[in-house]
Amino acid sequence: MKQNIKIITCLIALYAFGAVSGVGLSKTAQAPQPLGTGWSEKMWLERRFAEDCQRLNLTAEQQQAIRAQYDELAAEMRAVREETARKVQTLFVKKGTEVYQTLTPEQRTEFRKLNQERRARWKPQTP
Repeated sequence: MKQNIKIITCLIALYAFGAVSGVGLSKTAQAPQPLGTGWSEKMWLERRFAEDCQRLNLTAEQQQAIRAQYDELAAEMRAVREETARKVQTLFVKKGTEVYQTLTPEQRTEFRKLNQERRARWKPQTP
């Protein structure tokens, strides 16, 4: 009987420790940001440029030259990201069509409904 009480007490203590740890971790962890928010080429450019100016002690002339380079880099990064997004969308349409063709009429109806739900979930997150 005493052994059962010890086991139960240890399990309760372990559970309480886990709960306290979980609450503590949840308070310190950052919530993930939805896709399409929280990062942009412009924000990256400004942070990086400010750090460069400060750490490298750049002259006004150097700042102008570096700003122009970062502006070009940000535009190129944006173009790559947009091109990649278009390619991914094309792949989804292509593969989705192939999947659709293998389904029964009942499954096709459910597949269309599923895709509508997925689009609805992602729509608020896209820029």
